Amino acid sequence: FHSKKSFRVNFPKGTDFGGRTEINLLASLADPTDLLEDFFYDVMAQTRVIAPFARKVELRVNGTYYGLMTDVESVSSKRFLQSHGIDPAATIYRTAGYFDFHMLSSQQDWAKAFDQDTNKKTPDLVPPIEFVKAINRTPPDQFASWLSARMDVDEYVNYLVGNALISNDYIQHSRSYLIYEPQRQFWTFVPWDLNNSAMISWNETWGADIVVKPAYAQFTPVPFTAFEFAYRPLGHDDSPRWGVLSTRVLQTPELRAKFIARLQEALNTTFTPDVMNPYIDKLYAQIEPSALADPYVNATLFKGGPAWLKQYVADRRQFLLSQIPALQALGHSGLTINEIGPSFVELHNATSAPYDLSGFYMSNDLHVPQHYTFPKGTVIPAGGFLVVKQVEVSASGGEAGLFKPTTLEQGLAGDSGVIDLVYYGPLAAGTSYARTPAGSDTWAAQDSPTPGS
Repeated sequence: FHSKKSFRVNFPKGTDFGGRTEINLLASLADPTDLLEDFFYDVMAQTRVIAPFARKVELRVNGTYYGLMTDVESVSSKRFLQSHGIDPAATIYRTAGYFDFHMLSSQQDWAKAFDQDTNKKTPDLVPPIEFVKAINRTPPDQFASWLSARMDVDEYVNYLVGNALISNDYIQHSRSYLIYEPQRQFWTFVPWDLNNSAMISWNETWGADIVVKPAYAQFTPVPFTAFEFAYRPLGHDDSPRWGVLSTRVLQTPELRAKFIARLQEALNTTFTPDVMNPYIDKLYAQIEPSALADPYVNATLFKGGPAWLKQYVADRRQFLLSQIPALQALGHSGLTINEIGPSFVELHNATSAPYDLSGFYMSNDLHVPQHYTFPKGTVIPAGGFLVVKQVEVSASGGEAGLFKPTTLEQGLAGDSGVIDLVYYGPLAAGTSYARTPAGSDTWAAQDSPTPGS
């Protein structure tokens, strides 16, 4: 429906175009600055993530200047694998949906045939299905070591940092890529669609107010996790959309510490006005003549782009620095899911005051939080325990969550409503998972469940 069209160019077999078999040329019509897509991909690359390159090019169609386009590197090719040191025989999976690596069940109206989406061949779906199952069912005491054996955890944490810097809000894993190297049984996550940032989507009607109004810089530092500001699970969205992998990474103490340390490093080194402002000026200077000749460009908005983007960097950096204490306190409310057994979930109040749970929720499906509502007058005494049997616990593994009611305003102000979340693996008869000691960050399997104590 855009006046300026994007192009995908496929080259005939045997055509030499720098080793590329196709090029993706994005019209970037929602960005009147013509700076943002380069900015998004460059910032992600600066965080030390395997990501496609993006660069501005001029496009001429039958000799007529069509305008400035963004050339985004294709991920679904051996050239991409080789340039990033990945086994050329690896399988490239294209994902879709709002949950972790959800595979397309049917062709979407905007999609090409599936044989063009997965390394140009019919893929083996067993590895990603098993991978996703394990993301959701590996118990908390094993999760960090399990993930480290299958992914470069530092690189994935860097990706979460990049998301925070560019306010990537609309799509996280959707339409991104999972690359599987069968010999190593190793996974690489490659982001895509980085232009779906709050900088664009929160400006009314998808970018219409860019440059006219300041960029929205107070968006959650943990987008598309259960802890994000805009996640409104308690009646504000019929199907809350977030990723399990990113949520579990931030929920795991040692991995959350990595994220915070890397975010602080980026905010103190690369994502500063001293570094970013000259980069923005250089980027603008490179494209100015081409953009002003582009028949689709608004010259006034384009010229206002550098100052607008520089202000975003300053505002975003200040906001993220202010959020570090909240990130460090994640999962330390004093009220925890303390033990899970074959027929019970135990809560523990580690605070020195009674905890009133009236109207709070528990669920064994974290995308549907309002499974069970605690009746009025439900109180856990200071240092006490509460055994909940109204939420079914699956012996084959599952999840449990404790939530509090939140308003839309509270959600946008930073209160996600999440008190505690737990993912657990299969439970043998007569066993449980428990925090050891009670209320701590350390989980362990127990041969003798101890509900209520």
